[in-house]
Amino acid sequence: MGTRGLVCVQKDGEYKVAQYGQYDTNPYGSGVCILKFLKNVNLRVLESDISECVFYTKEQLQEILSEYKPGTMIFGVPWHRELCGITFEEILSLIMFGNLRSLKNNSEFAQDSLFCEWGYVIDFDKRTFEVYKGFNKRNLTKKDRFYKGKSTEEYKPIKLARSYSLNALPTEEEFLDFFYPDEDGEEVS
Repeated sequence: MGTRGLVCVQKDGEYKVAQYGQYDTNPYGSGVCILKFLKNVNLRVLESDISECVFYTKEQLQEILSEYKPGTMIFGVPWHRELCGITFEEILSLIMFGNLRSLKNNSEFAQDSLFCEWGYVIDFDKRTFEVYKGFNKRNLTKKDRFYKGKSTEEYKPIKLARSYSLNALPTEEEFLDFFYPDEDGEEVS
């Protein structure tokens, strides 16, 4: 079963990355992968590479998608991994090591926490790595990152669960213990 989520990177007051993910976006899946990535790369280089990222325009996306026929694999048509739901935390590696700079903006996915179960934000302005949780039925406040006014929907935007300094990231064990503190490894809400 898929656990959908969102990974965003903020730089200079705007999202430079907002990648949708279809599978295993929970902390013991993608969360740990993002944490390990952040602990093992030069953050200054990543930040510089992120600065060059731009989102596709609606017209650019339409042009790219017009080349594909649903349910088929067309040889000779470029593969756009950045548009695929299975490219989640891997988007960071594609930016840093693969020179990917054009992306799709999926930031609106954070607005429905019934479907967006987990979110991760690397904020180079605040120097934080933030983890957000879905299934939120309470309205956010103006101080919350994904606040866009009062919602009449049952499920509200994803809500901050934990924030870490990029300069003092937790160990994998500390990270997982926060989200799964019971001895059976079950998530505690």
